[in-house]
Amino acid sequence: MPAPSIKLFLAPPGVLAPPGWLPVEPGELTNLHFASGAVQAAYIQDWPSLMPEKELVLLLQELKRVIQPGSWRDEDGGTHVFEGGIIRIATPDVATATRAYAESDMGFFRLTLGAAGDRIGPGEGLALWLNRYAPVRAYDHGALMASLRRAGISATYRSARHKSLLPWLRGTEFDGEGEHRLYFECWPESENQKQVA
Repeated sequence: MPAPSIKLFLAPPGVLAPPGWLPVEPGELTNLHFASGAVQAAYIQDWPSLMPEKELVLLLQELKRVIQPGSWRDEDGGTHVFEGGIIRIATPDVATATRAYAESDMGFFRLTLGAAGDRIGPGEGLALWLNRYAPVRAYDHGALMASLRRAGISATYRSARHKSLLPWLRGTEFDGEGEHRLYFECWPESENQKQVA
């Protein structure tokens, strides 16, 4: 049986999907009626901070259903290779922004807010950052983990910009601009992985 090749790209309007990726808005996903395990990968950029948490949990539950299960495989030499389907999430990290506020790091706000960052102080910088990047809900590591757990996803990996578990997800077309995002990868566990855990 061939591996699923459908790759879903969920990003705000104006962010173009790379070749070979299907652009999807969160509300459209259930209307596409993918079979369970039919999708190889899903990339989510910024949507967690642009939607109520209840909607995010429903989105993650549907992605958990349609993504091919994933697992780790041992190779010769003691290396571990990830194989199977994956959900990669890149969303603004409120911990990074609040740290910049606490440290009066105006370089961070200039980097993320552009020219507006030149004329403001740390408090206004944080307020503008929240308004632009997390207008509905702000996430840090713990908050995003809680949403993943509520969606029934327990297999997670805290990633970094351009550091995906899968080499083909490390390109510059993923993860957006700037260093202010939180990165997670998660997947529905294969039966083999559940038995090992």
